[in-house]
Amino acid sequence: MRASRGRPPNDDERFAVIAEICRYRMEICGAHIAQWQHEDPDSERLAKLLAQVTASSDHRHLIEPKMRQMLAAFRGDGDGSMLEISPEVIETFVDYYSYSAPFDIRVLEEMRSRCQSDPGCVADNAAL
Repeated sequence: MRASRGRPPNDDERFAVIAEICRYRMEICGAHIAQWQHEDPDSERLAKLLAQVTASSDHRHLIEPKMRQMLAAFRGDGDGSMLEISPEVIETFVDYYSYSAPFDIRVLEEMRSRCQSDPGCVADNAAL
């Protein structure tokens, strides 16, 4: 949508696209919601979309505090060091990554660096 119009989508366009994505792809939905929260956290249309997601039992986990913290950290918002270094966090990053709303790969690099400097972490997370 951005390339075809030569400008970022407005709130109504973004709402329509993300609402449609959320009907079919929860992971990509989460990535796009996180991107919108990153770019315009005070958007009224975003608040409406979050209310719709909250009402859906299929999508409810996307608005749980732990998931929102992870998705925000993956976007580069806040402190990525609060993320627990674990295979589950890495899997969440991979599962929810979307090329149309990419996460900041430096978050994973920083986690891996922290883990490598801690022998206990390396032993516990050999898969990383």
